[in-house]
Amino acid sequence: MKYIFTLISLFLQLGVKAQTIYYVDSGRADNSGGGTSWATAKKDIQEALNIAPIGSRVWIKRGTYSPTKDPFGNASPADSKNKTFFLRDSVAIYGGFAGTETLLGQRNVSANPTVLSGDFNHNDSVLGAGPSLVIAGTAENAYHVVTHASSYGTIVDGLTITGGNATNSGSFIIVNGMSVNNN
Repeated sequence: MKYIFTLISLFLQLGVKAQTIYYVDSGRADNSGGGTSWATAKKDIQEALNIAPIGSRVWIKRGTYSPTKDPFGNASPADSKNKTFFLRDSVAIYGGFAGTETLLGQRNVSANPTVLSGDFNHNDSVLGAGPSLVIAGTAENAYHVVTHASSYGTIVDGLTITGGNATNSGSFIIVNGMSVNNN
């Protein structure tokens, strides 16, 4: 009986994998790093998401990030407004890092704002207030800043999402068999 317990315990330990953390820092020169430390961080969030297996985490350093690809991996889609942060199943993304943390609990979301912005030209401005509020400069903004075409295990935490402009009535794309309307 002792040997059976030891064998079961060994199999359970082998089946448990540590969560891999991938790091993103907009201050990096490019995406050539492996992304497995702050020193080798990816420049673009999508690059980290694309290599992150199920159960991974993506830690994002403070800053403003814009989508670089459409949901199909195209950096130059026919309609650039289809660029989006395409999330993956069971991959958690966290913002609010200064870029030195080694534990999730060390981040400070208020001191290290991390923004996912669909404003490609960085020209949005707010005019007016209340019911007469108008946001100008959004013509080139992404239809959807973030897209997720599934339903399980994804976490988005410590991020501000802004600058979407889904105003193209009748337009849509099909992602993982699901229709995503652009309005």
